[in-house]
Amino acid sequence: MTGTLRALLFILSIAAAFGGVPAMAQGVAAASAADAAADAQAEAGRARVARERTRIEDHYAQERRGCYSRFAVNDCLNDTRRRRREEVDALNRQEAAINDAERKRRGDAALQRLEARNAESSSIEAQERERKALQEREQRDQRAASQTSERQQREAEAARNRRELDDKQRANAAENASREERRQQDPVERARYDDKVEQARKDRAALDERNAKRTKPRAAPLPPPPP
Repeated sequence: MTGTLRALLFILSIAAAFGGVPAMAQGVAAASAADAAADAQAEAGRARVARERTRIEDHYAQERRGCYSRFAVNDCLNDTRRRRREEVDALNRQEAAINDAERKRRGDAALQRLEARNAESSSIEAQERERKALQEREQRDQRAASQTSERQQREAEAARNRRELDDKQRANAAENASREERRQQDPVERARYDDKVEQARKDRAALDERNAKRTKPRAAPLPPPPP
């Protein structure tokens, strides 16, 4: 695992702990900046190899021209070609190392982007699951509160109905007791009333008799005695 990959994974772990996707996006942006810097460095290395290759070719051309002015032309040309080949081989190794590093870095960068997308997708899915769980919990709480309210309303209504029924039963019992009391008291009251009526009749008859005696004509007075 390269240092860039480790750095990105560290950034992703920090993003997951402190804010999720926004922090993760910042980490990806930082990794992109590192990739750009690495690209610039690789291009600079290739440019340096190209300049060195040009210098070697120019020097080789000069040495070839100088060899033709010497007695042992072939030996000079062979030595010149050997030095050129060694220098070019060294440059090729440097260029290959740069290209290998560039390919590896690009592969790591692609892996980082894939892991970042997977991590972002996982974070979004986790947030969605958390949102759904919170919504379901709120719905359960609302249903429980609604059921509690409905149960309390039913209990209150049942208590009210019981009170009304008790009041009605007490009223009926009182009415029945009053009716029964009146029924039991009616004969006594009737007898009392009859007694009062009879007494009143007797009193009236006695009064009429007295009155009749007062209005009876008086007897004629006796004649006076003789002289």
